[in-house]
Amino acid sequence: MLEINKAREQQLKERIKRLESYVYEGDDTPQLKKIYEDQIQFLREELKELKNKN
Repeated sequence: MLEINKAREQQLKERIKRLESYVYEGDDTPQLKKIYEDQIQFLREELKELKNKN
């Protein structure tokens, strides 16, 4: 179970990193950047909950 949590944690970190690169490097519309930021916030909350379970 611990390995599953570590794999999930790594997945979340990679997704957050990828989305952050879209927000800070892309020439996207403000609406799309807002969607990326909302998704980043959601993933950070999920990561926080996962860490609290350990």
